[in-house]
Amino acid sequence: MHHERIGKDVIQEQMQQIFSLSPGAWRRVGCFLLVLAFGLLPLYPPDGGPVLAQQSGAPASSPPGGIPHRIVALVNDEPISAYDVVQRLRLTLASIGGVRDQQQLARLQQQVIRNMVDDKLKLQEAKKFEIEISDKDAEEAFARQAANFRMTAQQFEEYLARLGIAKQTYLDQMKPEIAWQQLVQGRLGPFAVASQEEAEAELKRIKASAGQPQYHISEIYLLVDDPSKEAQMRETAKRLVEQLRGGADFAAVARQFSQSASAAAGGDMGWVTADQLSPRLAQAVAGLKVEEVSDPIRLGGGFYILRLNDRRRVLEPDPLDARVELHQIAFPLNEKTTEAAQLAFVNRFEKLRDQMNDCA
Repeated sequence: MHHERIGKDVIQEQMQQIFSLSPGAWRRVGCFLLVLAFGLLPLYPPDGGPVLAQQSGAPASSPPGGIPHRIVALVNDEPISAYDVVQRLRLTLASIGGVRDQQQLARLQQQVIRNMVDDKLKLQEAKKFEIEISDKDAEEAFARQAANFRMTAQQFEEYLARLGIAKQTYLDQMKPEIAWQQLVQGRLGPFAVASQEEAEAELKRIKASAGQPQYHISEIYLLVDDPSKEAQMRETAKRLVEQLRGGADFAAVARQFSQSASAAAGGDMGWVTADQLSPRLAQAVAGLKVEEVSDPIRLGGGFYILRLNDRRRVLEPDPLDARVELHQIAFPLNEKTTEAAQLAFVNRFEKLRDQMNDCA
């Protein structure tokens, strides 16, 4: 079998290109990666039923296509097997709703492998700082994710099994995200404390932005690390937009594909104003309706896909949060009510109306 060894002196540059991280971010990794040349892995269970149809009855733990021990990559002597890749690929296909052809599937497989290598490196780096994520930690995150789909954890596990996806595959994908968040918070958290001057500057900025639109947006960022792959990445971005507009979960797709820092949070960027975005992105967001997904936006070193989750105005109450209380004063009438009594009530009400300022 032909294979290629990537030496330690080359890996930092390649990791920077592939994962859009600074050289310093990988300086401590000391990664030695063995990548095996391989074709498109089969997405079929042993009985031959296509997984793409999402109707496979094979147990989620069954080795797909008889290739459970085939090694696809070694990351610092930790293997990624073909079975692991197929499982993650199934999960990704479920997230985006499938692909149109084998060519797209092949490109998606390469992206999945890059993501899995990235995950291995994150776990290894976190382990150096004694951060290890247990199955219990991942189970709690799994239950929260199930709730996002309005399912119980058991129902979500059964849903994955029907797609031929082992629950452990989902847990294994969540562990690097949790570990990396803890590592970043632990290492950078102490530096995130704002000074009094910074706090006052932020308050001043907020007050100056009073009345301006504020947007709650999510992003997917696709890095173009090789100019020759510009067209390929553009097609990938267009395909993702198509899937997202067809109902694919934005957060799930962001976790699978986005190469921005917000990927671990499902692409959620929180609330921002136009002056916090580049002019191109601000213009795109301003033209979106709530829950609408943008076209791919070529900017900087890659493509952005944005989703407008909500909008509001800075320091102004949201009209949708307004609550109206109505009270009424009734004067009962019957056949015995005289005209004089009616006039007396009207006169009394006219005198009281000028004193009414609210409904309390």
